[in-house]
Amino acid sequence: MNQQRRHWIHTGAISVAFALAASASALAASAPPAMDIADLLSVPRPDQMIGASDAPVLAWVSNEQGVRNVWTARAPGFAPHQLTAYDEDDGQAIGPLQLSHDGRWLAYVRGSGPDAAGNNSNPTSDPDGQEQAVWVVASDGSGKPQRIAAGRGMQFAPQGDALLVQGRMLGCYAVPGVK
Repeated sequence: MNQQRRHWIHTGAISVAFALAASASALAASAPPAMDIADLLSVPRPDQMIGASDAPVLAWVSNEQGVRNVWTARAPGFAPHQLTAYDEDDGQAIGPLQLSHDGRWLAYVRGSGPDAAGNNSNPTSDPDGQEQAVWVVASDGSGKPQRIAAGRGMQFAPQGDALLVQGRMLGCYAVPGVK
C-alpha cells in the first residue's frame, strides 16, 4: 500500500507541475512583451536645458534615437514646441544653446569641432563634409533656423540684436529680423 500511495503522490506531483507550467505559459502569452534594448534607446532624452534671464522661456536639445532637435517652452503653459526639423541621425551634435535675455531668440551651435588634423566629424560620409556653425531661430517658432557663421560659441549682445560668434576669429553678426 505504501508503494501505491507513492505512485499517486508522484503522479499528483507531476500533474501539478504540468498544470503550473501550462498556467505560467498562458500568463506569459497574455502578458505584455518585455522591454528590449531598442525600447530603452528609443526614449527621447532632453539635454542642455537653459532659461532666458528676463523672460519665462526654456530651451533644450532633445535626442530621439540619435536625431537631435531644439525645443522651447513658454509661460504660462510651458507646452513644448519644436524649433528645428532635423530628421536623421547624422551624428551632428547640437550645443551649446543661448537664449537672448528677453527670450525672443535662440542661438545654437550645430556640428562638432575639428580633430587634431583639422577635420570635422563626418559620420555619414557626406561628400560635402560637415561644419560647426552657429544658427539662430525665433524662440516662438515663427521662423526657420538661419545659419549665422562658422563657429563654436556665441553670445548675444546686451540688446539682443547681434551675436558675437567665436570661430577662427571673433565676429559680430546682426540677428536676422531684428531692427
